[in-house]
Amino acid sequence: MPTTLQGQLNASLPNLKLEISYAPNVEVILSDSNVILTWDPVAGATGYKVFASEDPYSFDTEPLTTVNTNTFTLPAMENKRFFKISAIMP
Repeated sequence: MPTTLQGQLNASLPNLKLEISYAPNVEVILSDSNVILTWDPVAGATGYKVFASEDPYSFDTEPLTTVNTNTFTLPAMENKRFFKISAIMP
């Protein structure tokens, strides 16, 4: 049986700053036996997390890799892959 708790929660976050950082205009290029990912740089980003998945709606919480530039090359794979790029902001 679920338990119901009653009370108050007070929190003060006066300096909370939320930004959704994404890498726009991702391009996927198949070159020989490699896949080359490139994207527009995000102003202020210190790096990028590159995610890959066989399912376009579900990505692991851990990235495939983290890079400091707006490009990443990986070996071509037999199965279809979907990619997601997330900018790392300071």
